[in-house]
Amino acid sequence: MRALPRAARALLAAGACLLLAAAVLVPLTLSGGGSGDGAVTGAGNAAATAQPASGRRWVGSWEAADQLGRTVDLRGRTVRMTMRVTLGGSAVRVRLSNSFGTDPLRIGAATVAYRQADAGAVPGTVRRLRFSGNPSVTVPAGGRLVSDAVPLDVPARATLAVSLYLPSFRGQPTSHGTWGSSHAMTYLAAGDRTGELPAAAFRVIRPAWYFVDGIDVAADDPSAGAVVVLGDSITDGTGSTLDADRRWPDLLYDRIAAEDPRLARRTAVLNAGIAGNRVMSEAGHSVAALDRLDGDVLDRSGVREVVVLLGTNDIGNGLANAGVVEQGLAEVARRARDRGLRVVAATLTPARGTRYGHGTAWAEAQRDEVNRWIRAATRQGTFDGMVDFASVVRDPKRPSRLNPAFNSGDWLHPNDAGYRAMAAAVPLRLLGERDDSGGSARATVGSGTARR
Repeated sequence: MRALPRAARALLAAGACLLLAAAVLVPLTLSGGGSGDGAVTGAGNAAATAQPASGRRWVGSWEAADQLGRTVDLRGRTVRMTMRVTLGGSAVRVRLSNSFGTDPLRIGAATVAYRQADAGAVPGTVRRLRFSGNPSVTVPAGGRLVSDAVPLDVPARATLAVSLYLPSFRGQPTSHGTWGSSHAMTYLAAGDRTGELPAAAFRVIRPAWYFVDGIDVAADDPSAGAVVVLGDSITDGTGSTLDADRRWPDLLYDRIAAEDPRLARRTAVLNAGIAGNRVMSEAGHSVAALDRLDGDVLDRSGVREVVVLLGTNDIGNGLANAGVVEQGLAEVARRARDRGLRVVAATLTPARGTRYGHGTAWAEAQRDEVNRWIRAATRQGTFDGMVDFASVVRDPKRPSRLNPAFNSGDWLHPNDAGYRAMAAAVPLRLLGERDDSGGSARATVGSGTARR
């Protein structure tokens, strides 16, 4: 399992949270051979290497990075979770994770469907998930697995409902959002309700995703790939509107769809942000970014680029100076590029005025130094591109602070408008494009105006 230090485990003790679902009521399978893309570990199921129909490839279309969650009692209950995918496809498979588990996780049944209103599922779209042909599965402690593929035409930006029936789970789950929010609604019902269409049996619980950390689609374009955004609470969407898909990676895909439909048909955007995450050290409920890089980025299906926005919490908590953060970011870039990925670095956003440690004069000086290094390192080739979020969201009159129009209330996290400005600043030519020389296209944004 992904171990946290004993002190962190003691910190993570009580509370209640939520669940997740993944299933299909029509047990169909797809033909195909093997694919190395995004192979998952821990369970050894054949679906991890199954390939979709000829001419298509598996690409991650939605992600939630694993965290060790608050204690919750889900025995004999169905958790229905909602997820908005990015790239569409003709089939889906759902990734399950027990990476923080100390005991095997029993999934009694699982389904996936189009979400209707609230916890409702659209009639005719419910598909029961199977695992190596079986309707139930046990995920080993510390393990991950992927469901068999099921045919389901999923449009780009469709919202799916994944339901999991958990016969016996009580404890601290592998989840996302239990210490903050998943920014999407989660629902709970007694008994196995995975195949149920109406919302009446379900009640709302705290927004979180349980035991599901990814959804792959069979992309129609064989050149399709995924952009993974590795970040902290600013990527995770703290300060954005609940259940509205207004985190900046969500809005980035919306922008791609509006401005470049061709790119949107072959590009997914995956959000690997975790509130409180650091580059170099564990943060109570999550492991360091360097330690989760393989599972949350490099091993995702069809990953092509990674955008990195990290370092704020290392500095804000007084755990690292600029030089240490720079070393960590350079290591992220090295490991990702060794796997053939393009790497885009993002400058750290201002935080003066916040009540947190991120707003001290020392933290501001470290942040400025990291940002100068990111700009220089991009010119020197450490990164394939850069997006200057610091310039985009700062107050023009007081650049050490967020623009008041972008402040969610704590002077650290942007609001919906701030996240929209960040999404508008990402150079689209870095996503899925190569320059004529065959090398990685490089681009920067310094003024807040998006460039192609």
